[in-house]
Amino acid sequence: MKAYKRIFLIFFLSLCAAASHATTLAVHLVELTPAGNSSPALAPYVGSLRRFHDGAFELRERQNVTLPAQGRVALQAGLHLSLSGNEQALRVTVGSTQQTLMNTQLRFAPGVPVTLGPFDHGGRRYVLILVTDSP
Repeated sequence: MKAYKRIFLIFFLSLCAAASHATTLAVHLVELTPAGNSSPALAPYVGSLRRFHDGAFELRERQNVTLPAQGRVALQAGLHLSLSGNEQALRVTVGSTQQTLMNTQLRFAPGVPVTLGPFDHGGRRYVLILVTDSP
């Protein structure tokens, strides 16, 4: 009977350890607008966003995804992300109902944002900011 308890304890601890190693990926959908005030939540990213646009930046949506991931994330504006992998090798496909806009593989450093885009969709221009949490 003691052997079963030890096996159960080891199994339980390994599950807890695996859960504690999960990484959160924050997905920010940002619309590039001609003028106006930028969303305050985007303040840490404005410097890198200036490479794409001189106007304002509107945060349209923010979602958190737990890595490793395997699946699809629906975004506003008819866009979606297909994700497969973990922070060391994450396959990302950005698409709309009509077409694939980007297909790439990413490797993340904790807290360092990755910007994808810009994408023209539905008469508007968007970028995606992906950032993993710090360990």
